[in-house]
Amino acid sequence: MKMKLLSLVFVISLFTMGIKAQGVSGDTLITKNGLKYIPVKRGDGPKPWPGQKVSIFYTVRFVNAKKTFDTNKGDEPFKFKLGKGEVIAGLDEGIYLMHTNGKMKFIIPSKLAYGSSGLPNPEGSPRYLVPPNTDLIYEVELVEVH
Repeated sequence: MKMKLLSLVFVISLFTMGIKAQGVSGDTLITKNGLKYIPVKRGDGPKPWPGQKVSIFYTVRFVNAKKTFDTNKGDEPFKFKLGKGEVIAGLDEGIYLMHTNGKMKFIIPSKLAYGSSGLPNPEGSPRYLVPPNTDLIYEVELVEVH
């Protein structure tokens, strides 16, 4: 009975933290929407709130490739308003989990990225910058919350 109560308390505490399931491998966690995340470095600053502007460094690649697809490392931090649809849904959701000065790796399923439409290439060739139904891996550092 005591063990069942402890298990129930543990499950409730995970649920209230926004985690639907246990880790899938080691320290990989999953949100209720299917975003997988791996804390790399816990930040020492505040967590961002909806509507706040955040600054991040990021690197993104396809799950099935080692080659980097996009990055802003070595440049200025990328700035956007959180929760306003300025970035893909999976990145918005992931940033909410972070503290300023923290680092995380996000494994973003296609439904939280570019979905079945993909990201067409405006130059035409190749046809897509991100093919339809492609999962992405983002490595993110939350630099600042404005």
